[in-house]
Order: sequence, then structure tokens, then C-alpha cells
Amino acid sequence: ELNKNSEVKIVHTSVHGVGHIFVQAAFKAFDLRPPYAVEEQKDPDPEFPTVKYPNPEEGEGVLTLSFALADKEGATVILANDPDADRLAIAEKQERVFSGNELGALLGWWIFQCWKQQKEEGKASIKDVYMLSSTVSSKILRAIAVKEGFHFE
Repeated sequence: ELNKNSEVKIVHTSVHGVGHIFVQAAFKAFDLRPPYAVEEQKDPDPEFPTVKYPNPEEGEGVLTLSFALADKEGATVILANDPDADRLAIAEKQERVFSGNELGALLGWWIFQCWKQQKEEGKASIKDVYMLSSTVSSKILRAIAVKEGFHFE
């Protein structure tokens, strides 16, 4: 019900790749309002005519059309897949593109907050909480683990 009633407006670009149909299907599966699609970049095109380099993690240059659509529609969040849809970039309306490390930290923090809520309901134990990261990932989750007392590798 919370998803269905969300007022958050989101823009999505697949940067001339295959991500559009999968993102639309995921939003539908979770009862979310479909994101506004960047029409010029929605369909696969190996020439990538609207960008110099189709990596959304490169930020503003790749997301110019997305920011323009967000302004037009009043959207506050931008999701962008690379052409083969194995990477995701997220930006907010003020043209701040979050790094993978920042997204990992936010996701880890959110998951831990959900766990804490379950703990309050008597459903979880700190000894059962584990988080993992790769060697190139931010160490912020390690700091959270040390402070909160859960396992981190």
C-alpha cells in the first residue's frame, strides 16, 4: 500500500540500452508509479546518439536529458542503467550523482534500520546480522558494524 500511494516522481533512462522494459516491469511488480522514461534514450541503439560515452556513472553529461525531464515533470530521483543494464546510477534533482560506494552505504544503512525495527518486535538477534563488501567498497559499513555490533567482512 505504501508503494502504491507514494508521491515520489522518478525519471529513468536506459541510455540507449535494454533496461527500459525491466525497470518498468520491476516498478509494476512493486506497485510503484512507473518512472518517466527519457524517450530519446529508451530504446536500444548501438550508436548511442545522445551521449559521448554511455556510462551513467560518468554523471552529468550522460544524464543531461534525464535532468531536463526531471525538471519538466517535477521528479526528484533519476535512475540510469548502462546499456546492458548491469549497472545503475542514481541521482537527485539537484544534479547530484551518487557513487556506487554511497549507494552501498545507504542500502546497508537502510537494511540495518529495517533489522532494528524487527529487533524491536522481538524477531531478530544482532549475532545473526552480517554485511559483506568487496575490497574496493567503502569502509563506512564497517564503521556502522563496529558501532552497532554486527559482523562485517
